[in-house]
Order: sequence, then C-alpha cells, then structure tokens
Amino acid sequence: RGGVVWHTQGSGKSITMIYLAIKLRAKKSGFDNPTILVLTDRTDLDNQIRSTFNRVGFSNINQANSISHLKGLLKDSYGKTLTSTIQKFQERAEKKKEIEVLSEKDNIFVLIDEAHRSQYGLTASYMRQSLPSAKFIAFTGTPIDKENKSTLHEFYGGDYIDKYTIKQSVRDGNTLPIFYETGLSKFFIEKELLDNEFNKSFGDESKEKQAILKAKATTLDKNAKARVEEIAKNIVEHYKNKSYLDGFKAMIVCHNRYQAIAYKKAFDKLSDIGQNSFQSKVIMSFDSKKDPQEFYDLAVSEADIKRAIEDFKLPFGNESDISRGGKKQFDNTAFLIVSDMLLTGYDAPIVQTLYIDKVLKEHNLLQAIARVNRTRKGKEAGYVVDFVGITKYLVQALEIFSGDLNPSDVMMDIESEKTTLENRHTKLVNHFKSIRKDREKDRDNFITQAIKYLEPIDIKDKFKELLSDFNKSMNIVLPDPYALKYDYDFKLFNELKMMVRDPKEKITREDSKKLQMILDEHLQANGIEYLLEEAIDITDYKRFKELVQNGKYNPLDKARAIIKANLESYPQLAVELSELLEKKLID
Repeated sequence: RGGVVWHTQGSGKSITMIYLAIKLRAKKSGFDNPTILVLTDRTDLDNQIRSTFNRVGFSNINQANSISHLKGLLKDSYGKTLTSTIQKFQERAEKKKEIEVLSEKDNIFVLIDEAHRSQYGLTASYMRQSLPSAKFIAFTGTPIDKENKSTLHEFYGGDYIDKYTIKQSVRDGNTLPIFYETGLSKFFIEKELLDNEFNKSFGDESKEKQAILKAKATTLDKNAKARVEEIAKNIVEHYKNKSYLDGFKAMIVCHNRYQAIAYKKAFDKLSDIGQNSFQSKVIMSFDSKKDPQEFYDLAVSEADIKRAIEDFKLPFGNESDISRGGKKQFDNTAFLIVSDMLLTGYDAPIVQTLYIDKVLKEHNLLQAIARVNRTRKGKEAGYVVDFVGITKYLVQALEIFSGDLNPSDVMMDIESEKTTLENRHTKLVNHFKSIRKDREKDRDNFITQAIKYLEPIDIKDKFKELLSDFNKSMNIVLPDPYALKYDYDFKLFNELKMMVRDPKEKITREDSKKLQMILDEHLQANGIEYLLEEAIDITDYKRFKELVQNGKYNPLDKARAIIKANLESYPQLAVELSELLEKKLID
C-alpha cells in the first residue's frame, strides 16, 4: 500500500532504504522483478544516495540524467533500480493536456528521501498520475506540516510504517543529544541620526514607498555591520572554548547571502587584528546577472564548492600531507558559512556546533540542527547557538516531530478542503467575469484585458486577497490529484499577479544598498548577552519546553531585564529594542 517511514534525522534512513530495496528485489519476496525508483529533490542528494547504494555493493543503479531518460527507464517493462530528482516529473505544457502515463505496472515502488509536500506540490501530483499503480513510500524525519495541518500519510497511502523518534535514536546511540543556547546581540539605534539620514536619502519618495522602505529596513538589521561583527567575535570565543578543543568544526547559518559575506568580512577583520586564528569559507550559490564582485571575491567559487564541502569533513592537520592514493588528509577550515545550502542532506560528523542567525521553523529548523547530531569518536553531543531568537519555534518543532503527536492531532480533513478549494477557485474566476475573453483559448488577450481591469486599487487588492486564499487551499490539497484541474488557473493568476505589481512598490538594489549603509552607520552593538543560564538538552522536548518557558531558564525574562538595564544609558532607545525583542522572541 505504501506509507511513511518516520525516522529522525541522522538515524540511518538511507541505509534503511537500501535494506528495503534489497528485500523488494529478492526473488523470495514475490514482487516479480520490481522497478524501484529512489527520489530526492536535489541533484547533490541524488548523487549522494546513488553513491550510498554503490558503496554497499548494490550494483546496476540507473541514474536518470534527463526527463526523457527517466521516461524511457520507467516505460521499460523490465525491473530495475533507478535514482532521480522529483523535478524530472514537472514537464507539462502551459496549456492543458493529459498527463502521460509512463507505466501502469503495480510492482513499481517509489522511495522518496526526506519527502515534504511543501517542496513537491504539483510536481508530486504529476508523478502520481504518470505512475497510477505505483506504491509510494516516504522516508522522513519530519512528516507533519502543522501550519497547513496535513501529513504525508494523506498522500502516500496506508499509514506510518514505522516511527523512530529523536529520543529513541539518542538512547540507542545512533545520534547524539543536542544542547541549545541563545544569545541576544545588545545593539542600539542612533534614532535621530538614522531618521535624518533616511529622510535625506528617501524624503522625496512617496509616503507609500517610504513605508515599504522602512519595513524593508527592519529586515536588514540582521546584516548590520556592528551587529555581525559582535556576533562574529562571540562565535570565535565560544568555538575556541568549546568545539575546537576536541578537534570539531562549526557551521554558521545566515539570514541571506549578503549576511554570509558580512560574516566572512567580520572574521577576516578579526584575523587581521590578531583576534581570530580560524579559517572560514562561504558556501553559496551565485547569480551572475545580479551579484556584486565581492561575492565572487569572498565566497568559494562554484567550481570549487564540491571539493570545499568534502574537504571540510576532514580533521585539522598538515594540509600538505597526502595519502598514498593521492588524497588530501587534513583540512583546517573551522567555519563553514552558509545561507540555504547544506542545511539538509549534508552529513559531516566533524561538525559539532551550529551557530544560527536565520529564522527557521518546523522541518527546516530540525533538519538544520540535525547537522550536529551525527556520531564521531570523542563527540559527546552537538551544540546549537541561536542569535536570532528561535526558542519558540524550536519548542514547536520538537513538539511536532518528537513522535508523540498522532497525525490526527494536526491533520486537516482533505475532503472538506477540496470543497473550500472549489469555492475559492469559483470566487477568483468570478472576479474577472466582466472580461469576455476565454482565459484558456485566448490567454494573451485575457491577460491584456485583466491587467487593465485591475488598474483600480480596490479591484486589484480584492484580486490579491482572493488569490491568496486560493493559493492556500491549493497548497493544502496538493499533491492530491484533485488539485490538478486547477493548475492552469493557479499558474495563470499567479503570473497575472506579478504583472500588476505597482512599480512604486519595488525596492531597487540601490535602495537596499542605501538602507544597509544607513543601518551600518547608525546601529551600534555592544556584545552578546546569553539568555539561558546553561545550555539545555533538547532531546526530551517536554523537559526542554518546561525549562525555557518557566523559571530561571526563560530567555524572555532575561531579555526584559536587559532592556530595563539599558534604560539609564539609552532612555529613548529602550522602546525600539523592546519592540524588536518582542517580535523576535514572541512573534
């Protein structure tokens, strides 16, 4: 029937998949030479899972290198083992057409590694339609999506095949306990100077754009030079006294690529003045059309990324030492600075500490912190140090994914949501009933008239509201095939939304650069204050929740005390700091 294997991150899901594949292919199992398709959602993970299969002697793995190659492999009636990325199922014409059935065999087993419906959506529906008789088995450590109240078992058939929780994995020694700390950057704003500088730069803009720019500025504080430099200084000291003593390494998770570069500059600056002896590297993707030159100057080049992330797994030592086989034996990079890359699927047991300066939630948060729970000789635990205020999100994530919740605790009735989706689609389409062009047969002319129709602000705002509701329902129902009948309109109306954006609403790169310069100049920092009396083990989420929400371990209580202490020095600034803390620690 298929179903979900819910095993916590780092506990060996890839090996479990291999054991299952071996048993499925065994003649005595009676599946008559089945086809096994192993799916991931990234090319690097596809290569990784194929390598894992090969290392244990599972031969004759076929890796699909294109959409047409995958189609040919699946149409072949002879059973085989394949690996691919799920994106190869996404080929579909802009206009409606039938989805091609690639195979109706009932002995096709699709094993999906770290499956999350938020990543798959329409693509997963296309896959299920093209393999109507296949059995889908999802392997994941985070199967529940609390925000949309849904679970993978709705879409993969059957129920949970097996559960192996964080607590069980630590008890068995397959993964390590993770200790959590959280620190507050004590910064203040030179309010009058900042406001004057803002008005000088943007005073001639409309009130609407000024409001948007101010909202944008509140998201740029994480990149402020003084704040990043204070945190970088703290990271060096924390790492020197913790992980480095035992030869382990650390990763720094940044808000965005600009902040990743800011951290690299901060570490290099500390090195120049003799306060940092640790090497650091930035691993990130590039946009050749938009990225400034300093991205290329300070981050690892695309050509060298693969080698850099593999070398990082090596211990400290003499980098000139080469094995008899000509391989590098040591690597002295202590910090790997990332934003989005390597937060899932990167297995580096030498990493012991994760410094987080990026708001992460639910499965994204747990997948990220699992980078430090891998076992290694001499490694007793992993450490997470939070500089952005995700305590509440961590409590929520642990509660969801600890294994103590049943699907029914957070699951929405998909059947009722289908009715909601239908109603919201009808309302959205009826919003354009005055347009006499067929949106399917005469798409271009429909869009032209729709753009003109949406010129009045009230009509455009109503459209955005209706589309937002429709999108929410689509995201909940997907990848149920029922949603496929709306995919044409889903794409059409979201494309239309992009076309009718008010140019005044856009913030240019130059605007962002000016805002960042203003913040760098007028946001000052003065050290890091740790909000917990000691690092807390998150393995037992109930105890963790109790400690951080009550008594001396409550980080919000200490944050408020810090604000109160700042009243004497910065009486006009305490409110702003208070609002910022409330947003980051409570919202």
